[in-house]
Amino acid sequence: MSEFTKCAARLDQLAEDYRITGLSIKCANSELVEIMVGVSTRLRQEQRRNEDRAKELRATIADTANRSAIVRKMAAQELERLEAVTPKITPEERQMFQEKIDEADSTLKDMKKIEQDLRNTRAEIKRRLEEDFTLLKLYPLDVQLLSRNIEDKQAEFSKRFGEG
Repeated sequence: MSEFTKCAARLDQLAEDYRITGLSIKCANSELVEIMVGVSTRLRQEQRRNEDRAKELRATIADTANRSAIVRKMAAQELERLEAVTPKITPEERQMFQEKIDEADSTLKDMKKIEQDLRNTRAEIKRRLEEDFTLLKLYPLDVQLLSRNIEDKQAEFSKRFGEG
């Protein structure tokens, strides 16, 4: 296999790797969005549950006619704890997100290397193509010379055997 052909095959392989790596980055991006949406949804749901529970606790605290002092006191303590808590991202969610970011960063580094390899291989193909043309490796025969040879043979044939 010629060096030019090897370079062309390498370019083709790099282009495919680049395409697949790009798809991988797009998938990682989608997964990051899914994680963020999932965390946001969970936080909103947790906030809504807390608000609903706080509403129940306030109703219990305010119900002096039907609730005992101890139940109202316990409700007030729970309400105080509940109001002090703000829903937040869990360490597991944060770790999942960071792992996906690390994976995407690694893939981006790979893509940048492939991109540089593509540039280098394209330059090598151009260089080899010019070299092959210069050294007449790609097309070693001169078309004008061959054309003249054919015309000479045709003229010689006509001269020897006549036209006809």
